[in-house]
Amino acid sequence: MTVSPLLPQLFAATPLTDGHWGVVLLIATLFFIVQLVLCVRFMWRTGRYERAIRRLHADLVAGGDGRRGIDELGRRFEWLRWVDSSFPTGSKTPGNYTRDDVLQELDVRVASSSDYLLLQRMGVMAPLLGVMLTVLGFQWLEPPANEEQSFGEILQAVTPLVAGVGAGAVLAFINQALLHFAGNKTESLRMSARTWFDAAIWSSIGLDTQAATVKAITAIERMAETISASADQQHETTQHLATATNAIERAGNDFQQAVLTFSGNIGTLPETMAGLQKSTAAAAIALEQLIPVGKRAVAGLDVSVAAFRTAVDQEFTEA
Repeated sequence: MTVSPLLPQLFAATPLTDGHWGVVLLIATLFFIVQLVLCVRFMWRTGRYERAIRRLHADLVAGGDGRRGIDELGRRFEWLRWVDSSFPTGSKTPGNYTRDDVLQELDVRVASSSDYLLLQRMGVMAPLLGVMLTVLGFQWLEPPANEEQSFGEILQAVTPLVAGVGAGAVLAFINQALLHFAGNKTESLRMSARTWFDAAIWSSIGLDTQAATVKAITAIERMAETISASADQQHETTQHLATATNAIERAGNDFQQAVLTFSGNIGTLPETMAGLQKSTAAAAIALEQLIPVGKRAVAGLDVSVAAFRTAVDQEFTEA
């Protein structure tokens, strides 16, 4: 049974689109033409920029200042206008921009071209287009008439599938080749722009800038030495502080030990005071008991003294 798909009938009107090969060739050719147009437009525009820069460089070689007609050329090449406004005529200082900043600005402006960006995108789209053509190739697949087929018949049967993948791969390789040519043209523009900028603009501010750079480097080195010396002093101070901290810590440990010892000793003081109080109370009781005895002893002593004195008086009287 033969399948009569819709797409082959639509593309059967012309000989070019007869069969799946015609569809693949038509779509791939259109894709290739778009890529080629984008690459040609980008290279033509880049070549016009390069010719403008070479014109300025020729003016410099002829004895001019390398800026003749830069206002007119800047209308077609915005980078030249930006350079002229950032580095006015007679400027001796680079302002806020360096040489690398200027070249980076050129790269950004060139790479931001819509043609170049779309050409890069089509490098990603080419394999996807091959996948889409492979899917469309299923419309042209025909079931085998019999079970026994030769190898050539099998390859012819799957040709609609292989054609889409092959077309996508070929378009991807072509895209890389076009990007390579565009990249070479961009690098040529960059070299011409760098040569003109160094000779016409940067050379006039280079000496002053170099002198200022040397002074800045010297000041930075002096500041670095000062910071290094301050760091060394800070390190010594830190060591002394660590030593003092260790001494304070040891003194604190000794004081803590002394407090613990005193606390241990003062813990037995209440018991000692209690024993002393008991001894004092016992002594007071004993003393109270001795007071009457002492009184009686004193009274007896008085009697003895009185008797002794009486006896003495009698002895003197008898004598």
